[in-house]
This record gives sequence, structure tokens and C-alpha cells, in this order.
Amino acid sequence: LILREMRGFLSGVHSMLDGLNKKDMKQVASAARRIGMQSAVDVNPALMTKLPLQLKQLGVSVHRDMDDLAAAAESGTPGPELQTRLTNTLTKCVACHSAWQLTPSR
Repeated sequence: LILREMRGFLSGVHSMLDGLNKKDMKQVASAARRIGMQSAVDVNPALMTKLPLQLKQLGVSVHRDMDDLAAAAESGTPGPELQTRLTNTLTKCVACHSAWQLTPSR
């Protein structure tokens, strides 16, 4: 589940950057929405109880940032500002990946 979520996030960020390069704010908003809070609604509660609180908090904040980015793109926020917001969000991703590692149980 987590790997699928991270792959979806990477795909969404790629689509957002592609949209920013083409100045296509509809594409940016659509990609951001796909990885916003709606993508977290069906997460298995049993899995969520096993994850550290700080990891979950970072994950939720990233999903919320994506919803905010989508709203900003839809409201006409300029591309450079959206790119700055995306960069700030990716800082959270880097911090999380630096701090946490999930290993399969044996």
C-alpha cells in the first residue's frame, strides 16, 4: 500500500511539473487533486495503526499540501509560486525518506 502510494505520488508530481512546464494549470490542479486527501481515504486502518505517528502526520500534511496546490492552480496562482509550494512540500518527502525505512517482517 505504501509503495503504491509513493509511486502514485511520484507520478502525480511528474504530471504537475509537466503541467507547470506547459503552463497548463488544469493539468497541475488535476494531478495535485489525485494525490491530495482523496487518495488517503481508503487506507487500511489496521496498517495505519502500525505506522509511527510522525510518519502519518507527515503523510497527511503532504496530502493536504496537494489539495492546497490544486486549489491554488485553479484560482490562477502563477506557475513560479506553485513550483515554490511544490518544492516546499517535497522537502517534507525528503525528510520522511531520510528518517524512515519500512522493512518487511520476517
